Amino acid sequence: MKILFAHNHYGGHAIGGETMVFNSEAKLLEGNGYEVMKYERSNSEIRNMSLIKKIKAFIHIHWSEETIIVAGRIMDRFKPDILHVHNYKFLITPSIFRAAKQHGIKTVLTLHNYRLMVPCGNFMTKDGKVCERCLHKSPINILIRRCAQGSILKSFLQYRLFTKTKFELNQLLNLVDLYIVLSNFAKSKLVQSGVPEERIKVKPNFITPSSNEHDLRKNERAVFVGRLSYEKGIINLIKNWREINYPLFVVGTGPLESKARKMAQGMKNVFFTGAMDNNTVKEFLQESSILIFPSTLYEGMPMTILEAMSEGLPVIATDLGPRKEIVTDGITGFLYAPNDTKSFVNKVSLLINDKDFRLQMGKAAFAEYQEKYTREANFKTLSKLYDELVK
Repeated sequence: MKILFAHNHYGGHAIGGETMVFNSEAKLLEGNGYEVMKYERSNSEIRNMSLIKKIKAFIHIHWSEETIIVAGRIMDRFKPDILHVHNYKFLITPSIFRAAKQHGIKTVLTLHNYRLMVPCGNFMTKDGKVCERCLHKSPINILIRRCAQGSILKSFLQYRLFTKTKFELNQLLNLVDLYIVLSNFAKSKLVQSGVPEERIKVKPNFITPSSNEHDLRKNERAVFVGRLSYEKGIINLIKNWREINYPLFVVGTGPLESKARKMAQGMKNVFFTGAMDNNTVKEFLQESSILIFPSTLYEGMPMTILEAMSEGLPVIATDLGPRKEIVTDGITGFLYAPNDTKSFVNKVSLLINDKDFRLQMGKAAFAEYQEKYTREANFKTLSKLYDELVK
C-alpha cells in the first residue's frame, strides 16, 4: 500500500512533538512494507515571502490553489492509496484534501491538538488556563480575549482559519474520510464540535524506549521535562516543591526560564539541566525515579508521559483532559487537581518515602506501555484503519 504523508511544520523541520510522531509513523510504515512519500512545508517559509505573497497567504489561510497543483502533481507521480495529513496550518491548508479527492484517493487527518474544535487549538487562554468558551459559545472569544499569546494578529489568524474551516468547509466533512484523534477525550470534544462519531477513530501515539531493561537502582530524583512556560506548570511546580525535600531536575528551556531559576534560588533541591535531545531525555528518565507532569493544559497525548512509562517510571500528573486515560490513578501513578497543593505534596511524599510502592508503580506503568504504546501495537491499529478505509 502507498501512503502520502503530509505535514506543515510550525517552525523548523526537525523539532516539535507532532514532527516526532510524523517521522516515527512514516518510519514505522516503511519498516512494515508500506511505500511512503512525504510532502512537507514549514511556516518558516513565510519569513522569506514578499509582502504581496504574505498578504495572499493570510487572506487564503484556509485554501491554497498552489497546494492543489503541487500536491496533485505528486499524487500523479506517486499514485498513493491514502493521503494522511498530520498538520495543514498555515501553508498546506485543507485544500490538499481536495487534490486527493480529485485523484480518487482516500483521506486521513490526524488531530494532534484541538484545532477543529476551538480556534486556539488547545482550549487555553493567553494566561495558560483551561477555557471552552469557543466550543460552547462563540469562536469570537479568541479575538475578545486575545488568546493566541495575547496577540490580536495571531488571534485573528487563528479565528479566520477556524471559522473558514468550520463554516465554509463544513469541518472538512466532504474532504476527510477518517479523523484520527489521540484519546477518547479528544473524540468527545470533536463530536461536540459537529463531526459524526462514526467518522472518528482513536489511535494514541507510540514511542520507542531507550532499552527494554530497567535498572532498579534508579537515582533518587524527580524529573520535569518540558517547555518552561506558564501552561506547562513550571511556576506552580517550583512553588510546591518548597514543601518537598527531594531532588527535582528541570529539563528544558523556555520563556520563563529566568523567572523559574530566580524562584529556585536558595532551594538546594532544584536543578536546571537546560535542553536535552530526545535520546538523552529517555536515558535520563531511565535513571530517575518519578516524572512530574504539572501542565495546566488538556494536552493531546504527552510524549513525555509515554517516555516515562516506557522507562518504568510512575507519573504524577494534573488531572486534566485525557490524562486519566493514560495514567491510572493509584496504579501507574497519581493524578491531582492543578491547584490542590496539599494533594500534590502528599502524593509526591508517598512515592518518595515508599520505594517498594514506587517500583511497583513503575512496573505497572511499563506494563501499560507495553500493552498500548509500543510500535507493534500502533502499527496493528494504524494498518487496520488503513485497510478498512481502502476496502
